Amino acid sequence: MDLVFQGRVIRAQSRRFTVLGEGGPITAIVPKRLRFENPEWVDPVAVGDEVEAAVQHGEGLIQRVLPRRNLLARRAIGSTKRQMLAANIDRAVIVLAAAEPEWKAATLDRYLVLASASDISPLVWINKSDLVSAVPDQELLDWYSKIDIPVLCGSAASGEGQDALVERLAGQTAVFIGPSGAGKSSLLNRLVPSADVRVGDVSAASGKGTHTTTWAEMHDLPGGGRVIDGPGLRTLDLTDVEVRDLARHFPEMDALAGDCRFPDCAHMAEPDCAIKDAVTSGGVAPHRYESYRRIYESLARGTG
Repeated sequence: MDLVFQGRVIRAQSRRFTVLGEGGPITAIVPKRLRFENPEWVDPVAVGDEVEAAVQHGEGLIQRVLPRRNLLARRAIGSTKRQMLAANIDRAVIVLAAAEPEWKAATLDRYLVLASASDISPLVWINKSDLVSAVPDQELLDWYSKIDIPVLCGSAASGEGQDALVERLAGQTAVFIGPSGAGKSSLLNRLVPSADVRVGDVSAASGKGTHTTTWAEMHDLPGGGRVIDGPGLRTLDLTDVEVRDLARHFPEMDALAGDCRFPDCAHMAEPDCAIKDAVTSGGVAPHRYESYRRIYESLARGTG
């Protein structure tokens, strides 16, 4: 007789999943039926999923994925399918670097849209503070704090800022996202030394990070809570975002959108646009509006 149990997926690699139930972890696979029912996905299961599984002849078989609160996903590299990265997440920690490669507001804004569209609360971590005398563009970072997006700075190498980050993540399930080379793996190793994640370098030719994480895995944080480490997102895919809903993912713009003359205002070329007026008056930061325009145009082209 098969042993049926419920558990949480804590690791995904090469189409094999580790499911943690009351009896401990077990390696499981996804049946063809579940893949056939979800043809748009590389795998229909993500780390963080609550699943119903069965043990048959010592091997686990994921029979059903329980309803999710949210899902973080991206377009699969070299495929028309999509790839699930993590599910049932409380906090997306967007890891950027103060140096090597230096953070850019446009990149951060795209990650913030991704988090908002996935219904995940963001937190910004500016890493590698030990490599600079002052974090670049501090005024821009201050703006994000004004719109209730937490911003923390520190160093995975030295441990600076670690306690503040651990306190923020206590009792939550978090996922680390951000461009390759920003230091996600180093940060995870600092917070969870037993993780022993391989760390890559920044390419001297491109100034970008090299991919080191090819799977996704959940780790317990010493202060309580969990963190999911996954692949770096060198190309950030926002094609799932509806262009007409884009302003909703910029909270300071969402609050003003109802004041425009036209109810379907795109906040691009229309007259009497409350958001464009707010850019002039200082209620919306120019760099945020520029990010909005760029993302809007890419979504309108269908390129995300």
